[in-house]
Amino acid sequence: MIKVAICDDEVQQVHAVKRATETYFSQREESVMCSMYDNAFTFLEEIENRTWFDIVFLDICMPDILGTEIAAEMKRQKSQAEIIFLTTSTDFAVEAFSLGVTHYLVKPYTQKQFEEAMDRAMFNYNKAHSSKIIFKLIGGGIRVIEVDDIYYIESDSHIQTAYIRGNQHVRVRQSQAQLLKVFGSLVPGQFVMPYKGYVVNQKEICVIKSSYIEMCDGKHIPLVKREYRNFQAQYFRYIFQRH
Repeated sequence: MIKVAICDDEVQQVHAVKRATETYFSQREESVMCSMYDNAFTFLEEIENRTWFDIVFLDICMPDILGTEIAAEMKRQKSQAEIIFLTTSTDFAVEAFSLGVTHYLVKPYTQKQFEEAMDRAMFNYNKAHSSKIIFKLIGGGIRVIEVDDIYYIESDSHIQTAYIRGNQHVRVRQSQAQLLKVFGSLVPGQFVMPYKGYVVNQKEICVIKSSYIEMCDGKHIPLVKREYRNFQAQYFRYIFQRH
């Protein structure tokens, strides 16, 4: 799931960007979570508290602080977020791109311009996070899948079923131990075993409850209650280490 932050002191603009973002990902059958901020200092506090995002929309001209200042602080915090500036002027373009931002949208922008900015952000995101795994299929053959497209893997004896983006699943011959070893080398810490017979992609966890984990595709994965706090703690460690 892609995590997006929208920071603009104009509330209507925040909601407009949220709608456009959700439409963009819905058309591509990808999940997204949008966090909205109409106060720049509230957003800055989140960044300083190590809250991470994959894509950030930043208005440049906000009361008492510029979006370029926030972007500079994000860089100091070693955020890897793709930053898209929103502005009514091109006056800050040189400074903006010197910060290594992804795109610069001048209001009012068209839907096409918005999608071009998002395409660039997603290209950079996918390039930075691209890892592929080769599954050996039941019945013969192989299938190459992007690791980030996997929600979770369910084990049934010697057969593993991987549930992947697009409401698909594949049955594979590798053992659970073999798959965990491969994941560990490709994307350390991203895949964990919260319960016997399940391996989950921590990027695709939406909710953690005391007795189950809810994945972004709606699946509930069991969780032993006495392990709830330990699992939650290691999940937060993984999230904070990413950015």
